[in-house]
Amino acid sequence: FKKVDINSYYKGHEWKFMEYFHAKYNFCAYKYFSGSNNYLARGHLVPDADFSTREKKQTTFNYINTAPQFQNVNQGDWFRVENYVRKMAEGFNRNLPQKRNRNSKPEAEVHITVVTGVLGVTQIQIPKTVANEKLYLGDDTKVPVPRLFWKAAIYPPNSGKRDLIFLRSNLY
Repeated sequence: FKKVDINSYYKGHEWKFMEYFHAKYNFCAYKYFSGSNNYLARGHLVPDADFSTREKKQTTFNYINTAPQFQNVNQGDWFRVENYVRKMAEGFNRNLPQKRNRNSKPEAEVHITVVTGVLGVTQIQIPKTVANEKLYLGDDTKVPVPRLFWKAAIYPPNSGKRDLIFLRSNLY
């Protein structure tokens, strides 16, 4: 994010959103932005738990690897998806037969490819209107709050396994 203090965008955003919706629409957005888990956290696209070394884990804390994610999603369904895919990948690799090349050396390990991303911008339906308001962190549109988080687990060809895709709405 060029010329953006991303830390300041996350601080106090709950009250900024509630004040904005009240001032613009006379709408109380309290249900979206109050409570212990109704705030935007830095949702990591690749969690540090997916890596074994400290150096690799550290790379996951860069902002390029994050997107605004509601905490109830981050620590709820999305957390379970991450754990499921991790265990599935570990089990797949553990059950592979050990292949050897002509020199009797083990061949490179086969892995599941996991890709994660976001799609769209979260919108809040304003009651008693046809208006939908897109959510962005900050006072501009530089940091959109994603509508969906997705994760694809892609097996190697001829593995006999089916690829999996997970979609999760960012709002509730």
